[in-house]
Amino acid sequence: MPPDPTGAPVPVRRRSRVVTALLYAFYDGFFALFLLLTAPWFLVRIVRDHGLRASLAGRFGFGPRRAGGRRCIWVHGVSVGEVKAARLLVEQIAGARPDHDLVISSTTSAGFALARRLFPKQLVIQFPLDLRWIVRRVLERVRPDLIVLVELEIWPNLLREAQARAVPVMIVNGRVSARSFRGYRLLARLLPQFELIARYAVQNDEYAERLRGLGVPEEQIVVTGNMKYDTLRTELPAAVVAAARRELGLSAATALVVAGSTHAGEEEALLLELRGWRRAHPGARLLLAPRHVERVDEVVRIIENHGFTATRLTELRATGRTPPDDAVLLADTIGELETFYALGRVAFVGGSLIDRGGHNMLEPAALGVPTLYGGSVHNFIDEVRLLERFAGGEQVADRNALGAAVARLLADPAAARALGERGRAAVASIRGGTARSRDLLLALLDAR
Repeated sequence: MPPDPTGAPVPVRRRSRVVTALLYAFYDGFFALFLLLTAPWFLVRIVRDHGLRASLAGRFGFGPRRAGGRRCIWVHGVSVGEVKAARLLVEQIAGARPDHDLVISSTTSAGFALARRLFPKQLVIQFPLDLRWIVRRVLERVRPDLIVLVELEIWPNLLREAQARAVPVMIVNGRVSARSFRGYRLLARLLPQFELIARYAVQNDEYAERLRGLGVPEEQIVVTGNMKYDTLRTELPAAVVAAARRELGLSAATALVVAGSTHAGEEEALLLELRGWRRAHPGARLLLAPRHVERVDEVVRIIENHGFTATRLTELRATGRTPPDDAVLLADTIGELETFYALGRVAFVGGSLIDRGGHNMLEPAALGVPTLYGGSVHNFIDEVRLLERFAGGEQVADRNALGAAVARLLADPAAARALGERGRAAVASIRGGTARSRDLLLALLDAR
């Protein structure tokens, strides 16, 4: 077994039934003690948070019971990101096996709420606390034939009880960060669980190598790619784009710079460069889409302090008026960034000029929009490597470099189009992870 760069492979240990039972008893006792000690904090949260309060029944195994006797696939995503990644997979499974039930779960209140919106035709449940008696109750209510965990979660009692019922468990879109790898090595030595997972469909070779380092047999690991890439749209309906342009008072010829997912400090940097862009390209516009919508009032003050007029999207919709030609457009809504990117002549992805680790630069790149990002991208290393391989994005060191890059791309439409098309090609090259994961899990289900 090849060693992982962060340590030698963890040997697969065979323990006696007595030792294993004691380890599980210790795990249950520790989990119960944790709940007891944190109960006062949770009581305060329950009073304040309606979503958490509403989830209590499901967390303790008293959620809805699946009706009927059809075969069932249970798909779990811990929070919003994992639930989003599972959307296309669930759709493909439903299309391939219309005679099967699909149950969707999430751990967080936000993930649960999103799952209910995305999957109105499916049974959506709250993921249970990992105490043995709770897990048993949920498995009796759901009666799954296959459990699919998005990314990688190790819940000892869920895995143990699934094995006792001969229900295979599969990981899809698997990832093992360097940080989590260290924790998993300790878990593998104390309470081996990784052999209880039948198949690992992982995002890339690096994560596969870390699983080998945890003692997972080679034959259980398949590199399928990142399912999140399949959800990136390479174009939007022309009617949607045209409607957005009208709403924002833009024409197809407007040189619009779209700055998405910005943080404090980045809006200032963009505004300091805006006058220079406008001198070279009269009519150039800037649209700011802050990462956190609750910062909108703060961003309005920043815009006005730099001598510009701020025009909010919600104001345009409420009044139907056309914004002034020199206004800075401000997106104060949630879930529309992809549409704004599609309008841009150039896109800048925020969280990268400051030390935040960046945001998903593949969103604008997939749409063929020339994409810029700063030097802080540690949360999106794989995405940056992909764009670098295709020369499909451009990293800038600081505000001055960003200003120069935008000016250059606005001045050279042919170069801008070429950069955008290389970005689109980069995204196209790594699509298909969802279909590969679907085929693997259906094969595992059929082999049961």
